[in-house]
Amino acid sequence: MPDSNASVAQKTARYILVGLLILLGGWMLRHFLSALCWAVVLAIATSGAYDRWLSKFEGKHRNVWAALTFTLAVGMVVLVPLIYGQSLVVHSRKIRNVSVSATGLLSLASVTMQA
Repeated sequence: MPDSNASVAQKTARYILVGLLILLGGWMLRHFLSALCWAVVLAIATSGAYDRWLSKFEGKHRNVWAALTFTLAVGMVVLVPLIYGQSLVVHSRKIRNVSVSATGLLSLASVTMQA
């Protein structure tokens, strides 16, 4: 509980510190904002399907099993086409000296000189 006998300078310093901590948190989260936005969109879009899925489970740990299986199913629906599409892109490339990194970005490999 805040001290009611704190001076104006202490209260001002406290508000400045809180503001700086909020700004620091926002600065650290700036790289994750697009992922967080997509997570919100995906959560809103699948909430009705999850509610229907949850109604099929019974028992003590029904929330855990419903969340686990639904997360795996949504993950498969999202990841399998992405992995398949990346493998098609990789196999369709007939260009020499091109490699694919783990993130799926194409980068030129080092070229060796032949004598």
